[in-house]
Amino acid sequence: MEWARFRRRHRSPATAVPTFIVIGANKGGTTSLWQYLDQHPDVFMSRNKEPMYFSNAPVPEGRPDEAFRSDVVKTWAEYMKLFEPGRGSLAIGEASTGYLCNPSVPDRIHAQLPDVRLLAMLRNPFDRAFSAFQMYRRLGMETMTFSQAIESELDRFDGRSSTSSDWQIYLHLGFYGRALNRYLERFRRDQLRIHLYEDFESAPMELMSDLYGFIGVDPTFRPNIETRHNAAPTREVPEWDPGLRDRVLDHLEPDIEIVEKLVGRDLASWRRPTSLEV
Repeated sequence: MEWARFRRRHRSPATAVPTFIVIGANKGGTTSLWQYLDQHPDVFMSRNKEPMYFSNAPVPEGRPDEAFRSDVVKTWAEYMKLFEPGRGSLAIGEASTGYLCNPSVPDRIHAQLPDVRLLAMLRNPFDRAFSAFQMYRRLGMETMTFSQAIESELDRFDGRSSTSSDWQIYLHLGFYGRALNRYLERFRRDQLRIHLYEDFESAPMELMSDLYGFIGVDPTFRPNIETRHNAAPTREVPEWDPGLRDRVLDHLEPDIEIVEKLVGRDLASWRRPTSLEV
């Protein structure tokens, strides 16, 4: 009854604008998160799951990932139109994973939506990289082996010539710490909620309850979490040569330490792929 009284007192905004945004991370369970948020009766999620309005940038014609940008929203008016059907909802949101690691996005969001709440779910960066590789292989966009692709991207990090293309960013999208710090330069800490993918797998109902409360809706609602959305059809074992793994960790270590401070947890498991934990 207490929540029902809150709903009766709540005044819907004159215009339907996002009150929260899921900013990532890519291949970190955000499609399932979008579905579970959307199930809540007081939440409206844009039907275009990833409008990517704030990260919109031209992509050269013919680039392998061009198809991923077919639903990109280019104007503010077009963006606002996405949320009109949600007028009257207590919480209105979207989920664009391209927002987290794009350095220009925090400024763009803050300029238009300074009071918005931000949700980030982070996955072990080794596992995230392999999941992204699997996706590109399934789509026929990646011809290298996993080791070749990672070594090539590392060469690009180190300033050496590389055969990888700029869309091959398996490791780049796992630098969460510095990405989150860019958001915290523009937004208050209480506007940002960070969760870990492993918690989403082990205790999804508790995680969703926390997120519902964070975005201002009834945290006791229990979504149907039986289906995982956009999950890989198989769990292949990646080729993590020890030398390659250590070379990756040399780049990741400072960033993992930033995330540990932000979430207040030891992320020792992030310093190796999940497949090597047993």
